[in-house]
Amino acid sequence: MDDSSDFISEKNLSLKKEGKTFGLIYPGYYNKGMSGMTILALEVIVNNSSSWRLERVFLSRDPTQSPTGIENKSRLGDMDVLGFTAQFELDYLVISWMLRRAGMPLSNVKRRESRKFPPIVVGGPCSGANPLPLIDRVDGYFLGDAENSLPIFLDRLDEFGVIAFWENPELFTDIPGFWSPHFLSLHNNKSYSELIKKNPLQYEIGSWYKYFDFVDLNTNIYPLRQILTDLPDYHPYGPVKGQSFQLELGRGCNHGCKFCMIGSGMFSPARYRNLDRLLEIAELGAKETGVNKIDIFGTNLSDFSQLNDLCWELVNKGFEISIATLRPDKVTSEIIEALVNGGTKSLTIAPETGTDDLRTLMGKRVTNEQVLNSTSIIFDGGIPILKDFFLTGLPYETPDDKQALINLIEMQQKIAIASDIEDPLLKVDINPLVPKWQTPLKNWVYHYLPKNRSKLRESMNMFHSNLRRMDIVRPKLVSLQSFLGQTWLTHLIDPINNFTHNIDLKTHIPISRNGAFYLKQFSDILDRELIDIWNKFESSNWEVKHEINSTNRSDDYFTKQARKIMENSALNLI
Repeated sequence: MDDSSDFISEKNLSLKKEGKTFGLIYPGYYNKGMSGMTILALEVIVNNSSSWRLERVFLSRDPTQSPTGIENKSRLGDMDVLGFTAQFELDYLVISWMLRRAGMPLSNVKRRESRKFPPIVVGGPCSGANPLPLIDRVDGYFLGDAENSLPIFLDRLDEFGVIAFWENPELFTDIPGFWSPHFLSLHNNKSYSELIKKNPLQYEIGSWYKYFDFVDLNTNIYPLRQILTDLPDYHPYGPVKGQSFQLELGRGCNHGCKFCMIGSGMFSPARYRNLDRLLEIAELGAKETGVNKIDIFGTNLSDFSQLNDLCWELVNKGFEISIATLRPDKVTSEIIEALVNGGTKSLTIAPETGTDDLRTLMGKRVTNEQVLNSTSIIFDGGIPILKDFFLTGLPYETPDDKQALINLIEMQQKIAIASDIEDPLLKVDINPLVPKWQTPLKNWVYHYLPKNRSKLRESMNMFHSNLRRMDIVRPKLVSLQSFLGQTWLTHLIDPINNFTHNIDLKTHIPISRNGAFYLKQFSDILDRELIDIWNKFESSNWEVKHEINSTNRSDDYFTKQARKIMENSALNLI
């Protein structure tokens, strides 16, 4: 149990005592895990089964404790199935630490041979984009939305017994949205990674994307009685979003920004719930949950054609509302008025860069004029806090682009100060680009090469020092090492087992702290991979290839997009 247990008091908690246990591991602390939708959605799916119960497991703040569940204090090895979601690649290290702390083998082959441990399944965008780092670790991947596949998987385990998964994995091959390494025949190989070095995974299984499964958001089950804590907002153990009902508007994106997996094909096209269904969910959820605040979120809220109607309908029904983020070109005075009437105090936009040309090259068709116009609408409309997201380390980024980013924030500051807001605040995050798989920028590791990292760090420090001098701007200081760690793991083709078998159990491997620094001991190996990726990319005239394709688009598409970018940027490398 997390050492925060003495402070946590939950309501709407399901405490089923009967049935098999699905242990849902969140690779982080309680307050972050309970601020997202994943746990809430899976809690409904699992507990709706008469034969299964969900038990949540979070990273303890005490590294001497073995991970145990919140609901029934069960140990990991005593549960029937373990599942985790991989939102970021550094999560793999946290899971490795937790499994070793629980005394479980990291090898899926060893677990299968022993029959003594629960199968481990994974979902989330990272494992779907590149399954290879986990090929020797996990026993199954949920691809796309889990609402269809997970209930069938649990029913199949209930029908045949958990032991059947180890002995007869072919019983699970027809489950939509599910794939297991155990579907492969090892022959004389000791691990699945050894097998696929001889026959690439794409060769062994065909199209990876065919396993992805997506639900109809208007008809799928929705978590209405959401778990809440009685802790006040911003308590150190309290969820980030506080006492609110989480209303998921939609999934996916159609914009195709070149740095984003979501819009590059893995989760496109965008899908939205209709207005009537959203209002029904909000009213029923508020009643079941006992809160009056609705937090509206999704991967691309701004393209929902009835967003303004939704906000006003909720406000007119007496709800407080908040919204995750809006595209600068979709901010309107009507929506801001609704948000202010609903009690919203903060809003986020993502300009990404300081120039129109660089932004367009990255596939984000938003202008500086629209960024400044949205800034005016937000502050003049009465929202006191605006948060900006920017990227640095992009192809074609020049010193002029970096100065333009600073200039853009200065202009936003002037707008905020000139408004009627008494104490306006402009929060700014400037993060280095992580070149993700399944995007045209997959191979853009240039700034992370050993010879270039100091320049990237200097650039980040330059931004931070300039922004700190501004009166109402609060920049967020980020660690380059964390983003380097993500980049290392994003591009792993060898399994993560090769790097995690000797994790020190006396320390944590949290996402943003020790994890990236732990990888430094393998930096020679990992850096050689990055150098090799860059050399191949440059010598192949910017060709993008994937060992496995996780989108509805081909490598020819990604190569064509990459070449358009590199034609502009090749002469501007730092």
